[in-house]
This record gives sequence, structure tokens and C-alpha cells, in this order.
Amino acid sequence: VLVHYGIVTGSGFVIKTYLDETESVRGYEIVTAAHVLDKKHYDPSYPLLVRFTKRGIHMSYRAEILWIDDETDVAVLIAWGMSPFQLCLPFEIIDNDEYLQYARDVYMISYPQGYGPMLTEGVISGISILDWDKEAYTTTAQSAPGSSGGPIIDANTGQVLGLLKAVVTKAGSPHLFGWQSIVAPASQLRRIVALSDGDGIVPAGPRGPERVILFTPKDI
Repeated sequence: VLVHYGIVTGSGFVIKTYLDETESVRGYEIVTAAHVLDKKHYDPSYPLLVRFTKRGIHMSYRAEILWIDDETDVAVLIAWGMSPFQLCLPFEIIDNDEYLQYARDVYMISYPQGYGPMLTEGVISGISILDWDKEAYTTTAQSAPGSSGGPIIDANTGQVLGLLKAVVTKAGSPHLFGWQSIVAPASQLRRIVALSDGDGIVPAGPRGPERVILFTPKDI
């Protein structure tokens, strides 16, 4: 899905769906990159939106932050909207870390610069090579601004192996190596998703603790 927050766009993917049969309202739990939701991007004129694309038709729903973690750069959103049919099936996050192997074939699905969804392919190219984030790995799947939060998919099983969080930059140069994308691993996604199933308290951090008030289907 496309995530639209203030003046920026990012990407995300659905991990759970809900249905309120009495109201014909569907809910979607979505994982994205936390930095897409940076408060400096906030514009009160634009609510947090997620956009689904199905057979060329775009549908946008209001969303709220369910959980956000700046340290891992992972966030979980919830969105509700009126729809007679399910807009997409949820992705499955892999439940182990045995996938971390060099040259493993992967796909990335994202909305670079707001266009998409687009699919790029590559391989896992670096494991525990970043001094500032030993859990992260890199892939040669192409990315661009707006791709942040897009899922990294196992080319054989379709399971989510991670989430795009950044790209490698060359020291002393403003140019981006777009083919070396930095990925938050599945272990971090599983951890944050498990936390989001709690009581909606955002952990203390650079943004400070805050309680997230979720809206319900009857609020739309």
C-alpha cells in the first residue's frame, strides 16, 4: 500500500485484515517504516492516509498509528474503510531467521516517488555489515525515495523477509547506491508486530511516550 503522511509518501504492506459484517467495514493492519511518519512531515491539512490499488482503481482510507519504534524504524498502522470486498490479502512474515543467506533471491514491492505498486528484484547482498545496525542486511533490489516501508519478499515462498528502511550511500558523495537497499529484518518486524498487539502505548524514545487513540469503524 501507499502511505501518505503530510508532505511525504512511503510504502507499506498489510499483515492482518478485519471485517465488521454489520457495518460492511473492513480493517487493515499495515506495517511501514517509522521515519515515513516523522512529525516534521506532518501537515494538519492532510490526514494520515493509506492507498490501495486494485485492478487500476485507487482507494484511500484514513489510518492511525498503532505502534511506532524509532530504534528499529518499524511502525504499525490501522485503517478502516467501507468496501464490499477485501482489497488485498495479508502478507505472512517469515517465522525464522534461516532465510539470511547470501544470494537469496528476493523481490521488493513499493511506491517509489508515489508511483506504483512497482516490483524490483535482487538478492541478499550483505549480512551484518553495517556498524550502526548489525541486525540489518542489504539487498540489490532497486529502491528510491517513497520505497521506504516496502516489503522484501522471498522469491520462492512469497513470505516477508524484511522491510526497506534506507539505502547505502557512498562516503563523501551525495550519490545513492540505489541497488544496495538497507532492510529491517523479519526478526524486528515480528518483535514490533507482537508489541502492537498490546495496549497501544508507544515506548518512550525521541518522540516521547504517548497513548495512541484508535478510531473504530463507526467513526468513519
